[in-house]
Amino acid sequence: MARRLDTGLGTLGGLVGLVIGGLSFIISGIVSLVRLHFQSAVVASVIMVVIALISLFGAGLSRKDRLMGGVVMIIAAILGFYMSAGFYLISSIIVLLAGIIALVEHFR
Repeated sequence: MARRLDTGLGTLGGLVGLVIGGLSFIISGIVSLVRLHFQSAVVASVIMVVIALISLFGAGLSRKDRLMGGVVMIIAAILGFYMSAGFYLISSIIVLLAGIIALVEHFR
């Protein structure tokens, strides 16, 4: 049961991160069209999408190796929260929980 839970939560967190990153990218593109020079939002959006892909990779990896998958998901959650100034909060919480579950199940 826990194997499905950590993989499912990791996948859900990664998909939520992709949606948030995509929407942020679209919004920052629109803002830059009106010449508000908001390039840092574009960079944050790209970072969110990359970190969401890393968390999806960690979720897939947790099916084979829970330790590595859990570590990758925890690192992705921390980096996502830190690098995107809190916009990645929901996805970070979900991915962090998945990483913790994967690590607990590995050491159990």
